[in-house]
Amino acid sequence: MQYWPSDAAQMHEVLTPFFTFIRKLASAGRSAADEMYGCPGWVAHGYSDGYLKTGLLGAYIWALCVTCGAWLALSVWDHLTYDMNISVLQRDLLPVFRGIAEFFLSYFWKAPDGVLHTGPTTSPETSYRVRGKPEKEYQLAMSPAFDLSVLRQVSYPS
Repeated sequence: MQYWPSDAAQMHEVLTPFFTFIRKLASAGRSAADEMYGCPGWVAHGYSDGYLKTGLLGAYIWALCVTCGAWLALSVWDHLTYDMNISVLQRDLLPVFRGIAEFFLSYFWKAPDGVLHTGPTTSPETSYRVRGKPEKEYQLAMSPAFDLSVLRQVSYPS
């Protein structure tokens, strides 16, 4: 999130290492996609660092977010809305977004009504309560709003 104001502040040069990180994360995430889900493409969950770990690290409450890598990759698209640089498009956006599409086209499951879903997954920083005795708090969900929002933006960037 610290990179969000870079374009508005005309500090485009700080994005080069960030986009390099995203490309490397996508490459590392191919193993997680294959080993954890049996899917092509790439996935990164709710935690990553300079070591490019893309699996589940930390508590599942926030770590099991399958769209966190895709959310991060949206930063490349945001940059292109400021500076339509064809090399950024070819080097950073297209291969990364292709890997996201490959993963989610394989990861989705179709409900009997034909609707595609993600999950079980978590939505970062979100949980919900189910009334009853006792009232319980849950984090796992099917197709949380965060997933739908990120995947819609990846599919139809605005």
